[in-house]
Amino acid sequence: MPSSAPDLASGHYIGVHHDPMPPGVTNEGGALIHIGTSDYSISHVRAKGVDMLWLDSIVAGKAHDPEKVVVAELRIPPLERDERLFMASCDVNGQLAPRLVAIVINEPGVTKFTKIRQAWRADAARGRFEVIPVANISCEDPGPG
Repeated sequence: MPSSAPDLASGHYIGVHHDPMPPGVTNEGGALIHIGTSDYSISHVRAKGVDMLWLDSIVAGKAHDPEKVVVAELRIPPLERDERLFMASCDVNGQLAPRLVAIVINEPGVTKFTKIRQAWRADAARGRFEVIPVANISCEDPGPG
């Protein structure tokens, strides 16, 4: 049960404790990442028809059903029909960048995408998603899980 309810009217979720998701918020997918010695998740969520990214701090000490706390949020621009959102599966200059989230343009018949419309890096220390240049970014389709 969330220890603080989000103010859905304001659309701001920083500091919200959750897992499961708060009422009115659906999880559209995500990825677990490590920043320093801490565990985080990047979650693609939808609330009131708005798509967002949440950077969640995973509360240590609870091995089963750990609690998460929203430390950063970002409203995702609407995706065009030929675009997809990639999380934790992109490279910068050939080096895996797990904190990177990107909107890519779908290209038929490829598993490595190089047409990037927008990219952000999760910054836990500053509590934000930072816009980064799209040059030298490629994203790989992890395939069916």
